[in-house]
Amino acid sequence: MTEALYRKYRSKDFDSMVGQDHVTSLLKHQVVHGDLSHAYLFSGTRGTGKTSAAKILSRAVNCLNPREGNPCNTCAHCKGILSGQILDVVEMDAASNNSVDDIRQLREKAIYPPAVTKYRVYIVDEVHMLSKGAFNALLKILEEPPEHLIFILATTEPERIPQTILSRCQRYDFHRISPVPMIEHMKKIAIEEGKSVDNKVLELIARRGDGAMRDALSLLDQCFALSGDNITMEDALDILGMVGSHELYELMIALLSEEKDRVLLNLRQWRASGKDSVQLLNEILEFFRDWLMAYFEDDKSEELRDLTNLASLEDTLDRMEQLLDIQGKIKFSPTPDILLDVSVLQLVDGGRSSLIKRVEALEERLTSPDSVVAKLKSEERAIPKVNQFEKQAKPVAPIDREVVVQKPIDKVVPKENKVVEEEKTANIQKEIVESRSVSKREESEGTQDLGDGTFRNGDWEELVQYVKEHAIPTYGLLMDAIPLKREGGQLLIGYPYGSGFHITAMGGPSHKKIVEEAAEVLWKEKYSLRIIELGKTAEQKREEAIAKILNTFGEDIVEFE
Repeated sequence: MTEALYRKYRSKDFDSMVGQDHVTSLLKHQVVHGDLSHAYLFSGTRGTGKTSAAKILSRAVNCLNPREGNPCNTCAHCKGILSGQILDVVEMDAASNNSVDDIRQLREKAIYPPAVTKYRVYIVDEVHMLSKGAFNALLKILEEPPEHLIFILATTEPERIPQTILSRCQRYDFHRISPVPMIEHMKKIAIEEGKSVDNKVLELIARRGDGAMRDALSLLDQCFALSGDNITMEDALDILGMVGSHELYELMIALLSEEKDRVLLNLRQWRASGKDSVQLLNEILEFFRDWLMAYFEDDKSEELRDLTNLASLEDTLDRMEQLLDIQGKIKFSPTPDILLDVSVLQLVDGGRSSLIKRVEALEERLTSPDSVVAKLKSEERAIPKVNQFEKQAKPVAPIDREVVVQKPIDKVVPKENKVVEEEKTANIQKEIVESRSVSKREESEGTQDLGDGTFRNGDWEELVQYVKEHAIPTYGLLMDAIPLKREGGQLLIGYPYGSGFHITAMGGPSHKKIVEEAAEVLWKEKYSLRIIELGKTAEQKREEAIAKILNTFGEDIVEFE
C-alpha cells in the first residue's frame, strides 16, 4: 500500500513546518531554555500543523540530543516515540473518547512517572468534543499537575472550550497557510517523487487547499495517482472537478452581455461533465474575488482588465453580495442545480445599483414637466361629469383617535344597523388597544417564557452543536426552535406561531430520534422530545385586528396613527 503524501512528508522537526514560524520559534525557545508549560493549547483550522507540532514537541522535550530546540529524531527516545514503542507519549482522540470515564482513566494513569523518558506527554486531539463532565474531570489534574506531566490539547473550535481550561493553558493559534509557501513545499515534494507539475496546477491546488497544507497534499496525491509523470492544467481540472479561469471568464462575458441562453448552456455543460453545483458556486465567487482585486491592482491579467472595463466596481460588488447570500443556502437546498441557475441568471440584469439607477431614470422620466402635464390631461378626461344638483361631501376634520370611520354621505342607515356597526367598531378598537398593551408588557417583561431555566448553562447550545456535527438536516430544523424545559426525562421545545412545517418535520421519527439520542449521549439520560407551537405575538394580534378593520370598512375610510 502506498503511503499518503501528507503522512510521508509530515514535518519531523519545527524547522520543516510550513507557514507557522510565529509558533515554532516560541516552542523552540522554550525547549532550549527548559521553560516549559504543563499544558498547551494548539488551535486553528484543519490541516495547519497542530498535531504535527504536538508530536514534534513531545519528542523535543524528551530528546537526548536536542538541536536548537528541535528533536534529533535519531536517539533512542526519538525513535521509540516515532515507532510507538515508548508508551510515555500518548495520543488520544477526544471525538471518540469524550466521556467522564475516559478522562478519569487518563487521570489515574497520568499521575505515575514516565517509564523511560523525562516527561509523560498526553496529546488530546479535537479536545472541544469532550463532554462537560469530562472537562471537569480534566480540570482537576490541570489545576495541580505532577512535574513530569505535559498536556498538549489540539482543537479547531477553541470557543467551545471552557474558560477554566483555557486559563490553565498556553495558547498558540495556527494560521491558515498562504499560497506561496504551500506552492514551494509542493514543488519540493514533486521533485522528490519524480513528477513534473505545471506551476498553474500548483497554484490551483494551493487555492483549493484554502490554507490547509494537508488538504493541498491530498489533492496533489490525487493528481499523482490519476495522471502520469507530467501533470498539466487540463488533467488537474478534470481530476479535481474544477472549472478553469478562462471558462469562468467566458461565463462572465456572457453574463455582462445579457446572453442568458449562453449562461445556462455553460452551467449545464459543466454539470454534465461531473462538476458539483456547490463547488461551481465557490469557484464563481473566487473568480469574483479576483475580479474585485483587479480594480485596485495594476498588475492584472488581460481577462480581468477587460472585465473591469465592462462593469463598474459598484455593480461587481452587488453581484458578489447576491452570490454570497446564496452560498449559505445552496448546501442545504434539495435542488442546488436549480438554485445555482436561478441565482446566476439574476446577475444578468445587473447588481442592485444597476436596478436602482434604472428605477431613478424611470422616475425622472415620469416626473418631467411634459409627462406630468400629459398625465393630468389624461386624468381630467377620465373624470366623469358630476351632476351640479348632486350634494358634495364636506371635508371631515381629523380626529385624534385610533380609528376614524367616516359615514357614507347621504345614505340612510336603519337604526338597527347603526347599533351593529357601532358595536363592531368598538370591539375592533378594543382589540387594537389590548394588542398594544400586550406588546408593551412583553417588551418590559421579555417576549418568551423559557420554562424553568434548565437551559441557561449552555446545555441547549451544546445539543445544537452536537446535532450539527452529526445530522445537518436536523440541525437546520433546530435553528428556529426555542428551548423550554428539560426535566424528568422530558425535553420540551417550542416553535413560533405559524411554524407548521418545522413542527411536522421535527415530529417525524427520524429527526425526533436524532435529537433524543444526542440528548442521551450528552446528558447521560434518556429523553422524550415534545414539541409545541407557541402563541401569537402582540404584533401578530395587532396585524390581524387591522386586517379585520380593513376588511369591514375598506381602505379608503380608515386612518391609523
